[in-house]
Order: sequence, then C-alpha cells, then structure tokens
Amino acid sequence: VESQHREVLLERIAVCWQTHHMFRNFQVRKLQQARATIAALIGDPKLTGKHSGARAAQVLPFKGYDTAAHAGYGVYLREGFKSVGLTGSFVHGSGWGVTLNAKRVVVPANVTVTLHVADAVTLADLESIATGDTDLRTVSSNHRESLVRGMDQFYVLASGPYLKKMNRTNDLAAWDGWEFAIRAKESTFACVLLRREYIPPLCDTAQDIVVLLHCPTRGVEPEVCEVLVDECRCIA
Repeated sequence: VESQHREVLLERIAVCWQTHHMFRNFQVRKLQQARATIAALIGDPKLTGKHSGARAAQVLPFKGYDTAAHAGYGVYLREGFKSVGLTGSFVHGSGWGVTLNAKRVVVPANVTVTLHVADAVTLADLESIATGDTDLRTVSSNHRESLVRGMDQFYVLASGPYLKKMNRTNDLAAWDGWEFAIRAKESTFACVLLRREYIPPLCDTAQDIVVLLHCPTRGVEPEVCEVLVDECRCIA
C-alpha cells in the first residue's frame, strides 16, 4: 500500500478493523501495529542496488492457514486440509470450529475443497460465441445445475456477483466473479467462480477458475452454511 500519509491510512484501517471485529465477535480489540523501514523490507534498488529483501515482503498466510497450490495458482487453506492426489482436491478430516455472531459453530469432518482451473482461451473466441453461454453468470448456472442433478430437493441460499479482494502477486489481469451456495438433504455446496481476463503478457486470453467447497449436511446447524460461504470467499 502506497500513501503520502501512512499514519492516517493505518489509523483508518485500524478503525475499520475494530468496527468489523466488534460487529462479528461482540468484543473490543485494537489492531496491532508495528513500525518498520519499508525500503529495507522490499529491497529498494535505490538503497541496496538489488532486490535481496523482496522475499521478506511476501504475504504470509493468515493465522491458522497454510498455502496450497494447483495448476499454477496458490490459495490459503485452513490448517488440516490434506491434498488428495493431483486432482486439486483437499479434504479436512476432523472439522473445525469458529465463532459467528458470538455463537460457537462447529463445521463437521470430511469437508472437501476442489480447485478446478480451465484451459486458457482467447478473448476473441469468447466474444465470437453469440449464444451467451460464455457469460460468467450462465457458466455459474450450468455448474450449479450439474451439482444438483439427481437431487429431489435443494435450496439456493445465495447467488450473485463476487468481488475478488486480494491481489497478493500484483497481478495485472482483470478478475470477474460469481458465487452461489446450495443446501440439500445430503450435501451443502459453496462455490466461487472466477474469470481471469487480459492475462499478461499479450493480454488477449482468459481463464476460468472454480473454487468449490462441499460439506455433508446431516446433523449440521444452519449457521454452518454461512461459515462455509465465508471460508470459500477466503480461499478465492
């Protein structure tokens, strides 16, 4: 983050963080801050003549999370997720607990996260399809229908645009997203579909990425669905 008034910026970030923490957890806490020389962390070439400190400035996972990678993309997964082969699937065998609106919510075991990365296609090919099947909303609807095919009853808990908020690698491409959540008798799904467009260096290709979270429904509380949606957003 670059700003001419760093202290004012950090103060406003701290106020927003404290407000969000009070709203979600009903507790008053202050955002911890520390002073450091930014140029020494990022290896300013004007001062050092090299980028030796760039590795120290990498964004580390959140507390309680680990890094995972699939098909050239990296994500943050909660500690306990184990990779299943090379298919982009990760399973949490024990479950976990979180606090939501001052209530303890327990997520059951055997939660599965699946990452699917489609082949990159040119933007010209996407624009040449006149049926609209390449629209991200339509792609989301098709993916949702494939998940509920064969189910007698299900509920669509959420469906709408998704705004990607993190850019840890300073990616120059444009990102578009759509999310939905489904609850059925046996399974609960939370999904975020992302489309990465204008991919460097030629900026003439696009690629779809799907983050799908599956959880068994039997015996879970309704609040678990909201927790799963938040977890899927954190991964995306």
